[in-house]
Amino acid sequence: MRAKMTLLFIAVMNATLLQAGIPEPDMTLFGEVTVGGEPIGAHDNVSIIARVSGDPDSFVGAYQMGDNPLAGDYYILRIRLESLADGGPQSANAALVGQTVDIFVRPTAYLEILVTRVTVTEAGAVQYTDLYADAPDFSALDMNTDGIVNFKDYAAMANNWGRTDCSAVNNWCDGCDINESTSVDNSDLNYLANAWLATASP
Repeated sequence: MRAKMTLLFIAVMNATLLQAGIPEPDMTLFGEVTVGGEPIGAHDNVSIIARVSGDPDSFVGAYQMGDNPLAGDYYILRIRLESLADGGPQSANAALVGQTVDIFVRPTAYLEILVTRVTVTEAGAVQYTDLYADAPDFSALDMNTDGIVNFKDYAAMANNWGRTDCSAVNNWCDGCDINESTSVDNSDLNYLANAWLATASP
């Protein structure tokens, strides 16, 4: 265990030192990931995503489990930082010292689960943080509430396809406007496809 942690620390430091020449070196988080009580390892298709709090369009870091062979079953997430010393606007792909960053676990291609928030205390900081996410809930995608996401739900979406009048009044087009964007479109179909044959709580 001690040797494993030493290798992990070396991998984290190497990832951090790669940015040492930049005025604002990345902040690095590392640790273990658990989803629905199950430990996640390098072989699992799970990603860790970082976004500036309050800005869902920002994308300041990502790690796919298994990307760094030295990390083993741990994640290493580098959060890109920048300085606004030049007076320019903040970019969507970097955070600032003092900002809060939302950390998401992405167990499927379209589902992000907020697991923690961290404050960027200083450039180049390295922090051990284990991440715990609840099991994904696919009940919103089980439109006919039979306990599984399947062709019956696809048929319900097809019946509502292209509608642009979705709102809380019509239950977001009978539940087919999954992301509540007021229309049933490709985004909703992507959610459905990603949860195909998943079990859901009726």
